[in-house]
Amino acid sequence: MADGQVNLSGIPAYETFVRLVTQNIGVMPEIKLDENGTAHRIQIFDGPDAIPRVLFSKRALARYKCCKDVLGYVLGKKSPESLCNMACLLLGKDLLLNNRFAGAALIAHAFTKLRSKYTCDSEVFDYMLAGVREDNQAATINFFHPLAHEIGHLERAQALAPAPIHSDKFLDTYRINYDAIWPIVGDLDYQACQKDEQSPLYLPLLREEVISDWFAVNAVMYLVCHRTRDRKFEMTEAFASLVMFPLIAAFEETCLKEWRSTRFTQQVLLATQCRFSILIDSMRATGKKLFPNHHADVDESMRDMNTLYDEALRIIWQGAVQFMSLSGDLMKLTDFEVAEYIRKETHKEQWFDLHSYLAAILDDSKGYPIFESNRAALRKAFDTMITFEALVIMDNGVVIIPKKGGS
Repeated sequence: MADGQVNLSGIPAYETFVRLVTQNIGVMPEIKLDENGTAHRIQIFDGPDAIPRVLFSKRALARYKCCKDVLGYVLGKKSPESLCNMACLLLGKDLLLNNRFAGAALIAHAFTKLRSKYTCDSEVFDYMLAGVREDNQAATINFFHPLAHEIGHLERAQALAPAPIHSDKFLDTYRINYDAIWPIVGDLDYQACQKDEQSPLYLPLLREEVISDWFAVNAVMYLVCHRTRDRKFEMTEAFASLVMFPLIAAFEETCLKEWRSTRFTQQVLLATQCRFSILIDSMRATGKKLFPNHHADVDESMRDMNTLYDEALRIIWQGAVQFMSLSGDLMKLTDFEVAEYIRKETHKEQWFDLHSYLAAILDDSKGYPIFESNRAALRKAFDTMITFEALVIMDNGVVIIPKKGGS
């Protein structure tokens, strides 16, 4: 991957992806790896023959994989509280690396509920890429779905969407899906939000996201079906991965931002519901086109996807409400209060794991706007909270690191 170029040449899935994109929009954007950026970006250049460029962020892709793993874990436990705890880890990291000491309090709170080992973003990215090279279906979807979604924002890709999405019929999507989601989120004046440029329900924004979803679903389904001839297409696994995309976006918007109101969370979940309703129709239609002899199997999978989605949306709503209350309190703490909170809340058997986690975050700060002086001060603060003067190895193998003056 020299000079920021994603080296995917020779990988069957990538070669297939290039053909699909070129056949449909007439050009394959230049794909460049963004080592430092925290979000994918598109660059459009002047000139009739200019080729657009997608800056593909390693950190954004790693965060996407982590969020997907979080949602899978939370759905397995059926626990909004688990979602809240995992959000503490993810948002805590971002706050720390943006010079906000309160992030350490969020992480410390999570460690009162769970244990976790930090994996740096570059390792997550390399793991995903290795899976693509091995032609693993899940890895292929995880890698190419965000990329296809970015390409779906290009004007040529947007123009391919079905006519109803471009017409006033799209407005019915708001009404139908508001009726469906009202029992979860309650009353919301979604019509006013359609004209609010700051809202996720802003009409031009939601239409563009829906079309990008539509483009990505079609591209990725064709990709995984035709990536190699000797690989079996796992239908349910593929559909579940595709359904996760808007849910991950909802999780990020509601839980991984510094502050979100209940009203904004309502808007995000309605926007997610609108995106899902068109996404699942796209999956059903494309699945039946790809597998004309298995329409019943496709319909059964779609019923399963509806169940998965409904459960996930409820958990995200309940977890987001819990997280807003918790994070609102913790982010009001002064630096001194954060330090005291960590000392008070961290059990002695958690000190070593927590310290390792916090130190690993500081070591993985490339590309983030953390000040070097802050990084040094944070490392010193974390080290003074925990002393390595004595280790007590229990019969069960647990290492206890007493605080200074403690036992």
